[in-house]
Amino acid sequence: MSAGNLELARLAITGLSRKDRAEIIRELVPSTQPSQPTAPAVYSVKRTAAAFDKSVRFVHKLSAEGLLVRVVLPGRKTACGFTRESVEKLLVAGGGVS
Repeated sequence: MSAGNLELARLAITGLSRKDRAEIIRELVPSTQPSQPTAPAVYSVKRTAAAFDKSVRFVHKLSAEGLLVRVVLPGRKTACGFTRESVEKLLVAGGGVS
């Protein structure tokens, strides 16, 4: 931007009210919040079993005990997997092995 244009911009901004300046700043500064909520990452039963180095049956047992959070898609009755957060949390806590 040239010096002349910069000076004109400064004069225009100083002539605005505080409310108008705040509105312009809100329009120019990108929002830090995501526009759409992100869906949780989903681990399949096989991937979860591989993460624990256990069988699929063991993973279903952890789910039945409530240690893994199941992800059920809208309109479905059965789960398609488990949330990444619940799998990682259980891995850090000791892998669900009692």
